[in-house]
Parts: sequence; structure tokens; C-alpha cells
Amino acid sequence: MSIIIRDVEKIPEKKGNPGIHERVALKPEEMLGKCAKLVHLVVDVGKSLESKAKNEETIYYVLAGHAYLTVNFPNSTWERELPTDSAAWIPSGFTHNLTSSGEGPLRVLKATCTV
Repeated sequence: MSIIIRDVEKIPEKKGNPGIHERVALKPEEMLGKCAKLVHLVVDVGKSLESKAKNEETIYYVLAGHAYLTVNFPNSTWERELPTDSAAWIPSGFTHNLTSSGEGPLRVLKATCTV
């Protein structure tokens, strides 16, 4: 068994959507339970991170900036603001969007666990 420590700024960015800067800090296969993934995201103002309905729970923790979270339930839509130092848990099976809505980029940690 070992302990994993990483400098997030030194992890190469995953290529993807313009305005979304993603660095995978911990991968599921690196951990004993193989269930969690931890990602550091920087989302430019006005850009959205969209997540499809999957078999995984999601936790967001806002490190800096301001976000607007929308979760789509079968019969309703849940919308909340997430300021710095706030967290949100989304159960598996629901699509959701996290939009950077502040004056500067949104810095957020996203943890997922397959259920």
C-alpha cells in the first residue's frame, strides 16, 4: 500500500471542451476500492461542464469562483448557486450542468464514485 500525493498544477491537462481545463488528480485504478475519481477543473466564465446520467454519484467542491448547478430530475429541475467553499452531491442517474457564473474562472474539485 502507498500514499499518493500530486501537485495538480504539474498534471497534464486532458484535452476536451474549449474553456474547460481538466486534470485528473486520482484515477479509480490507483485506489484500493477502485471506485473514486478526483478531477481538478478550471471552467472559464460562461462555460458549462455537462454530465450525462451515469451510474455514478458526483460531488463538487468549489475552490474559487462562483457556479450555478442545474440537476434534471424526472419531473423537475433543481437549480442552485454554489459560491466558493460550497459543496454539492448529485445522486447517480441524473444529468446535470455546472456553469461558471462568476467574474473569474471557476476552480472546482469533482469526485465521482460508480455505484
